[in-house]
Amino acid sequence: MVEFLDDLQNLQACSCRQRLLAELQAERQELQEDGLHLFETARLTRFLQGNKASPEEAANNFRRMLEWYRKADMNKKRLALVGQAWNVDCVEGGRKLFEMMCIDATRQSPDGTMLWIQRDGLVQIDEIMAVTDEDLVHRMSLICELREMHLDRCSEESQRLVKFVQVRDLTGLNITAVVRNRAVMKRLADVFKIISTAYPETLSKMIIVNPPAGFNMLWMAVQPMLNHRIKQKFVFIPDGPFEFPQKLAA
Repeated sequence: MVEFLDDLQNLQACSCRQRLLAELQAERQELQEDGLHLFETARLTRFLQGNKASPEEAANNFRRMLEWYRKADMNKKRLALVGQAWNVDCVEGGRKLFEMMCIDATRQSPDGTMLWIQRDGLVQIDEIMAVTDEDLVHRMSLICELREMHLDRCSEESQRLVKFVQVRDLTGLNITAVVRNRAVMKRLADVFKIISTAYPETLSKMIIVNPPAGFNMLWMAVQPMLNHRIKQKFVFIPDGPFEFPQKLAA
């Protein structure tokens, strides 16, 4: 159980972070001021929580994140986001992407948890596929980075690990068309890889509402993209009136 890490002031959590920092001493010295944000309390805690509180395992996955960070040139790309509040308009093309994907991430639950609401059955698939792979990954990476920055700020303020709950309404989604479209499945895999590699434990719960007939086919295709801990975060509501009540996140 790693729930003790939710409390950033927990003595055991503090000890784990110190051991993780010791494991990453060489990387921290190499990055110097350019990468200080990567070693802040909340982000380190997320890596620990995603790796069973093992500083050694967390350090190995942290290094994988650093490798992706360098390849994606995220230190440079994120500069435009520094100091910005959570607002998808801070990412160039972010608002358009949210419209195409039918996403609303403007609300939060009373405890500060971000609510990420998505109506997959209304996704503008042709418009999304007209966006190049490079552009899509670029926008999604910056959105994930901005979200992490926001969640980490909230975590530091409350001294507990703040995450987001994703609620996805699958009403009207053509499962067969999604699964058989290799380009769509590749993009799903790319996004999942970025999130699991660079932004672990930002997701608290994934609530799937109104999964249509054939959903098991999609679930079987998606499961290999997810690690065990993420799979445990899924909640399925077969028949939901879909008004996105905040109580869904409770």
